[in-house]
Amino acid sequence: MSTSAGPVPARDPVVGSVGAATPVRPQIVLYTVFGDHLVDDGLAVATSSLLDLARRVGIGEHAMRTTLARLTARGTLTRLRRGRQAYIGLSEQGRRTVLDGRARAHADVVTTDWDGVWTLVAFSLPDSLRRRRYDLRVRLEWAGFGVAQGGLWVCPRDVDVEAVLGEVDLEGLDLHDRVRAFRATTLSPTRVSRMVAEAYPLEALAAGYVAFEQRWTGTLDDPGPVDPLARRALLAADWSRVVRRDPRLPVELLPADWPAARAQTLFRDLVDRLTGPSRRQAQLDLDTVPQP
Repeated sequence: MSTSAGPVPARDPVVGSVGAATPVRPQIVLYTVFGDHLVDDGLAVATSSLLDLARRVGIGEHAMRTTLARLTARGTLTRLRRGRQAYIGLSEQGRRTVLDGRARAHADVVTTDWDGVWTLVAFSLPDSLRRRRYDLRVRLEWAGFGVAQGGLWVCPRDVDVEAVLGEVDLEGLDLHDRVRAFRATTLSPTRVSRMVAEAYPLEALAAGYVAFEQRWTGTLDDPGPVDPLARRALLAADWSRVVRRDPRLPVELLPADWPAARAQTLFRDLVDRLTGPSRRQAQLDLDTVPQP
């Protein structure tokens, strides 16, 4: 555990080039830092350390402070003080979010053992509940669902729908009266390939993986990262942005030469190379304390 921020390394050229080519969201960088270096040891980190790292990956101080304030107000983050220094930790909700995101980032992006079973969900919420309708749609997309037609959501795997509903802010509303869920297999005359193409943005997903490869291919040949902590944070943030809406479809439902597995191999190779150096640098750069 470090009690003072170490010297700021020279700007990493890979961080500069990749950061210029793709938007970097403060929230994803924040979750990445917690997932890689803090959550397993139950640590809180100084606000000043987060602002310093944000600057090194191209995020302005105002944007990071705004994100910290928003996530604290939402109950994802907690604040504590040690003397004059302010620290940021995770609430139980935040811990679940970080661990869920980390697991998703490292899970296989293509399903190879599909049994042909689909989970179907249909629901109807009025405009007066549009916020919770939006939240439910977001959680369904996160779970791998796509819209087959007219309010019918489908996912080619066995999904715990109760768990998905449990992630929605119900505020006293019983969604069980408004949601219908089924488990099924397709029958003729269903054209599965057409249904998948209509339910999921396959072209956009493929383009995201190809662009990730283009941004990071060649960085494995570097003699050594100048700022491994910043590069690791940016790598994870970039990868999370690409995979966060990927439904991880079975391989038999995907177009030929699907680029996801190839991009994931590159991501994992880069993680293997950067994990050790980034952890050593985190011990020097991140001012941390145990979170009560």
